[in-house]
Amino acid sequence: MSSHFDSKTFAAVHTQQIVLVEDYILQNRLDERQAKILKALFGNIATKQELSANCVRPSRIR
Repeated sequence: MSSHFDSKTFAAVHTQQIVLVEDYILQNRLDERQAKILKALFGNIATKQELSANCVRPSRIR
């Protein structure tokens, strides 16, 4: 079943969150090698989706 939404009331602000790469690295406890790769790819800012798609998170299970 399809539904209709009014494009004037639809808020596209929350669709992509832009964050500082350094903050993302600290929050996700990424290592130096991974931090260097993300900074080289994106510079200072990127969307959360881009960062999560291009990083390898450390395993929390031993």
